[in-house]
Amino acid sequence: MGSEKVELDNQSNLSYRHRNTIIIASLILIIAFMMLPQFISNYLATVMIFLFTYVILAESYDIFSGYSGYYNLGHGSFFGLGAYAFAVFSGGLRGGYTPVIEPGFPIYISIPLAILISVLFAIGLSVPFFRLRGAYFSVATFGLVLLLFYLANNLRPISGGPEGLHLLKDGDFTVFDAYYLLFPVVVLSVIINYWVSKSKLGLALISIREDEDVAIEYGINSYRAKTKALIISAALASYAGCGFAYGLYIINPTGIFGLEMAFAPIVMTIFGGAGSFIGPILGVSILTIIQESLWTQFAYFHLFTYGILLLVVGLLAPGGIVRLRWIRKLFKPPA
Repeated sequence: MGSEKVELDNQSNLSYRHRNTIIIASLILIIAFMMLPQFISNYLATVMIFLFTYVILAESYDIFSGYSGYYNLGHGSFFGLGAYAFAVFSGGLRGGYTPVIEPGFPIYISIPLAILISVLFAIGLSVPFFRLRGAYFSVATFGLVLLLFYLANNLRPISGGPEGLHLLKDGDFTVFDAYYLLFPVVVLSVIINYWVSKSKLGLALISIREDEDVAIEYGINSYRAKTKALIISAALASYAGCGFAYGLYIINPTGIFGLEMAFAPIVMTIFGGAGSFIGPILGVSILTIIQESLWTQFAYFHLFTYGILLLVVGLLAPGGIVRLRWIRKLFKPPA
């Protein structure tokens, strides 16, 4: 009995030390990223903006779809809606000359307003869309991206039409401002994903993913759990849209609601491993490096590469690369 207690205490101490090691390593990594802009060029800072945007999108997509099993192919609609709402509220210019709203709101007002619109949009969608399941839900949500794409193309007084909107910038604006705008929410999205995985909400979503009818019979409010997750997912994706628009200062329907932006976070999450806060980070990091390497050599060839990599992962690691044995050992306490 005494030896068993000693063994349990040793395992607890090892787990505690392992957790502390991960926390310390994470803090060092965060500090390194905060200092990184002092040593990189504008081009690399722009690449990091894309990387941060994809991480937030992948983590927010995973919060809803990864745990609930509902594949939301319209996740990009929250991103695009946030980007356009931010551009409109901050006084974006139609055709580069005429502001939509004059005077525009400052950034600390425009971002919350944009997020609020996306959250209300998510709540409105939850009523009809959560009546659907499986492929019907996925196809219906994908239609949202197409709907908003055509609206952005045709509502010229608000969206600027196919030419899009130009954001006004202060004279001392640099791309590094957008870097620091996005990075804290990258960290926040990872923390929220981890929190969901350990919370009652995450347990409810996982139960829904395994068998929704049984979960309902055991007292889980399926609609409420899915709506909470969708709201969190929409808010984070909307913020990513705000930061992305702020960093690029020019947005248009093709760039914001295009298929590449709509599918990239989904592909990256599945590649890295859905239902795990580490999976989206791995997927985004690997595929962004591949994308940047191929883009300069073969335009659009990276889209073909996405398909090949997904096929390989589907055959060799159906749960994503995060569930490969040697990857799991990195985050598993020593025996």
